[in-house]
Amino acid sequence: MRTAQATVGSRVNRVESARDALASSALSNTRSLSDVENVDVAAAIVDLQMQEVAYQAALGATARVLQPTLLDFLR
Repeated sequence: MRTAQATVGSRVNRVESARDALASSALSNTRSLSDVENVDVAAAIVDLQMQEVAYQAALGATARVLQPTLLDFLR
């Protein structure tokens, strides 16, 4: 009888532990979703435009540095 009681008790502990882990995970997922949904749209747009300007500047600088000459084209 005691062996059965110990087995059931350990199973209950594992179920409760899994339930607590699931609740913690759900809370973490809710917090992450809230962070994504509550983004400041204006700040995100400004950040994206700054990244685009930096990318265009890098492309322009690379194009000026690596300008092919007529000899490079004829090779």
